[in-house]
Amino acid sequence: MKTKSNVLSKLLLSRGNFFSLYQKGINVKKIIGKIAAVVFSIVAGILMVLPQISHAKDFANGSCVMGASKIQNNRLVFTKQIKVYANATTTEHKAVMTEFDVFFVESKANGRAFLVYAPGFDDNPKAGKPFGWVDLKDIIAQEHRNCL
Repeated sequence: MKTKSNVLSKLLLSRGNFFSLYQKGINVKKIIGKIAAVVFSIVAGILMVLPQISHAKDFANGSCVMGASKIQNNRLVFTKQIKVYANATTTEHKAVMTEFDVFFVESKANGRAFLVYAPGFDDNPKAGKPFGWVDLKDIIAQEHRNCL
């Protein structure tokens, strides 16, 4: 005679190890729910961070930027040597960035940005003068108020 429990047992046995988990008193629905919650959290986190990553170095003309830097031993230092080029296509650099000035992005080409000195908080006398071409990966965004 077929009972509901026999039919259920055969159905669960045909589905793999879920029956053994059921016999041990483990709530499979709770486990699947927790796994789904974790997966959802991971996907949501990635979707929140992804736009920041993809647009991190996509500076619009007029953006306020400075050379990529970090704090080391209570001092601001460049993360690496930042080369300044005469134009967007040359491979030979004409200088190296040595000062922590702020700049406006005037134009972009070939993965480089043409920078112009910004007034900054100290009314830089070089404001408006061209600085040169710098690789986009070597600059970081600044609040626009830092350039005015």
